[in-house]
Amino acid sequence: MSNGLPLLISVGGEKLAIELGLVRNVYVVTALTEMYIKFGDPDVAFRLFEEMPQRDIVAWTSIILGFIENGKNNEALRIFREMRLGDDKPNSVTILILIPACGHSIHSLVVKSGFDSAEEVQIAMLNMYVKLGYIVFHQMLKTTDLKLDFIIAASVLQACAQLGSLHYGEMIHGYVIRMGSITELEVATSFVDMYAKCGSLTAAQMIFDGMQNCNIITWSALILAYGCHGFGCRALDLFEKMKQEGFVPDETAFPSVLSACSHSGLVCKGKEFFDMMQERYMVKPGIKHYGCMVDLFGRAGLVDEAWNLIKAMPFEPDINIWGTF
Repeated sequence: MSNGLPLLISVGGEKLAIELGLVRNVYVVTALTEMYIKFGDPDVAFRLFEEMPQRDIVAWTSIILGFIENGKNNEALRIFREMRLGDDKPNSVTILILIPACGHSIHSLVVKSGFDSAEEVQIAMLNMYVKLGYIVFHQMLKTTDLKLDFIIAASVLQACAQLGSLHYGEMIHGYVIRMGSITELEVATSFVDMYAKCGSLTAAQMIFDGMQNCNIITWSALILAYGCHGFGCRALDLFEKMKQEGFVPDETAFPSVLSACSHSGLVCKGKEFFDMMQERYMVKPGIKHYGCMVDLFGRAGLVDEAWNLIKAMPFEPDINIWGTF
């Protein structure tokens, strides 16, 4: 049955399912609801969901996700509450779907559902609160059994970096220093990335200089930092220094140096690194590498070269490629 399900949906959808007598099959109806959701019609999906003679956790989670993806967060919360009153109980996947969409209003439901002690849920809650601008990091660490480790610290710092929230990042920095966790390589690298993306190159460099050990991800973060802020030559110098320190550039390092070339208008250097990556280091270009090159050509006004590169890509361009073109 599972092997024929994609064909069923693609050629007949709901009508065919009725004709074959499969509308009482929870797996088929769940697949149909997902189809309508993808087509942007959550109301029809919900009708099918309501008519289901039985539901499982996948069906509940699918309809909740469908409403969230269509911007109907209040409906998603209502269905979640209805689910909690029935025999089917939410799992961590359901909770993780709701947290970023519903904000702090979901917090009490998370606690009542008993998932507040799950580490992945706590990390999601921390990220959500950082994005909302609430500083509850310290309070959550004090009032729960959550222990600060490099996974949690790095996750929260990543949220600060994505938002450019330097103030909150600095507050977390102070807390981490008091807890003594900054010695972790992953945490220190997250600080370099956070300060760089928040525009504080001095702080990023200071963290980097104070690290006893670095890896290629740390070097790449610092190279990207200088490159994205227009210090392309400094970024290229760091790339060469990284190699002198014995690090072999890989698929992580090259997007940083290519991006540096793009932001500083170093077209020839960018093309040189792109060729070097394949010929000397045997790194096969991925979507990020092509994206950097399209951005490089686009910023330089070389539209034809950008278009030719897109056409020559061994895979379909994604939204990021088109966004840089």
